[in-house]
Amino acid sequence: MKDVILGLVGVGRIGVMHAHNISALNGVLNPQGINVRLRLTDVAEDHARGIAAGLGAGFLPSVEALIASRVDGLVIATGTGTHPELIKAGVDAGIPVFCEKPVAMNVADALPVLDYIRG
Repeated sequence: MKDVILGLVGVGRIGVMHAHNISALNGVLNPQGINVRLRLTDVAEDHARGIAAGLGAGFLPSVEALIASRVDGLVIATGTGTHPELIKAGVDAGIPVFCEKPVAMNVADALPVLDYIRG
């Protein structure tokens, strides 16, 4: 069985949907030998701990701890204003990143992020 560990940043309204969908992947992928595990973090720590407990996911107290836990992919579901720095953190760690839209608050803030990703 191969483990795929996905890290989720943000478990607000959209993030909770991602958490449930990621957790549901096991039902689809287990028969193919893939075990999907979820680790998550949010600034609303008590809320995030409750979501993690309900889904059998891991909770980490910060984005830095989540990235350091060696996740295979990073899902960003936070407020738009935080997206650029979180994307850069994932890229710096060499982790594939999925970011909820939009990338940034405006095009002027998004273009440097795209340049950063391209290296």
